[in-house]
Amino acid sequence: MSNGLRKGLTSYGDEAFSLFLRKAFIKAKGYSDDALDRPIVGITNTFSDFNPCHGNVPQLMEAVKRGVHAGRRAADGVSHHLDP
Repeated sequence: MSNGLRKGLTSYGDEAFSLFLRKAFIKAKGYSDDALDRPIVGITNTFSDFNPCHGNVPQLMEAVKRGVHAGRRAADGVSHHLDP
């Protein structure tokens, strides 16, 4: 079973080429080889202009990123919750 960067690779008939493409795209985003060897930590962002209760989330996100960057690479994402 594949894991890490090898997990879910698109098959171009050559696993090494597929891995090369994946790393090339990731490196184009500014990540180093050292960063690619560390675990990924996802940070969910609940900020919304529609909900004033989440007004401090951008500051919290930056604080969490600083802490995570000390030992891991961080990627943030946006999470939306829509009530019916």
